[in-house]
Amino acid sequence: MRRLVSLVAGMGCLIVLGGCGIGSSHVQSGAADQPSVAAARAKPSDGTVLVRYELTGTAVSVDGTYAEPIDGKERMVELRAAALPWRKSFTLPPKQLFVAGLIAHGPNLESTITCKIMKDTEILAQETGPTVDCRAEVT
Repeated sequence: MRRLVSLVAGMGCLIVLGGCGIGSSHVQSGAADQPSVAAARAKPSDGTVLVRYELTGTAVSVDGTYAEPIDGKERMVELRAAALPWRKSFTLPPKQLFVAGLIAHGPNLESTITCKIMKDTEILAQETGPTVDCRAEVT
């Protein structure tokens, strides 16, 4: 099934239409519960795919939205005043299609944000600016 991803003008959110069967997810965020660098970069041995979102930059905090697999469906999660650096990761079953999307903006135009979407150790999407809109199909 084809997926339609569109940015809604003026709302700053990402809408992902269409569902897919996604298995269990493992979600981590915040500095206190970050995985070790070695663990985060390791490719899962069971064929699952590790997907990571990462926001870094000069902004103290950001607002935005990101797509996440929850209970076999995709849903949008809102970020409010998320401190940088910010990371979120989860696993997908083998050969599962997921449209990853992350939109974020800083408190002002002087702030710089870098967004990365990664599959295992591969960078699928990367963007830098005061507002970022990263999207990638993960299979």
